[in-house]
Amino acid sequence: MRHLVVFTHPAANLKVPSNETRIIRAHKLSERVDQLENHFNNDILTLRQMHGLEGIMKKEHTPLIPNIAGRTGIEASHLSSGTMCMNCKQLGMIRYNGWWRCLNCGKRARYAHEYALRDHFLLIGDTISTSSAMWWLGIESGSSTRKVLGATSGVQILGKLKHGENLYSLNYKHNTHYEYLEEFF
Repeated sequence: MRHLVVFTHPAANLKVPSNETRIIRAHKLSERVDQLENHFNNDILTLRQMHGLEGIMKKEHTPLIPNIAGRTGIEASHLSSGTMCMNCKQLGMIRYNGWWRCLNCGKRARYAHEYALRDHFLLIGDTISTSSAMWWLGIESGSSTRKVLGATSGVQILGKLKHGENLYSLNYKHNTHYEYLEEFF
């Protein structure tokens, strides 16, 4: 793998040593890519080997379940729970008549819980029980929680736990369902 730094602004003042080939101006990019292609034109694998590798990768593939909290040793109970208002970024929206209402700025949202469930998927895991969802979303009623989870895309019921509450599967794709996080970084 080779890295390039490409300056696109024509007025950028560059003082690059003459032997440094990794830092270039935009007008030189096409020429540099051609040089790299010529340098790395050897096939490493045959077509047959690539097909074999493709089959192995498909067979061995497992979906990404990030579980960031578990991998970093953070207990789920140490995370801040509640549904975040995407307007003022405060936790603690309340569920009322099928809507979420922010106690801080008054903004209403129909699907605010979906962001919280996606965060749960990233931070804790791909399953959630009714009682865990009540705590995570900040909903006081089990029946309201079941209703919210049942109507949420990406959430499916897996079955019942020993003590009778439902267990749900959270099916989110890490590369498509998290655009909303970009504004935090």
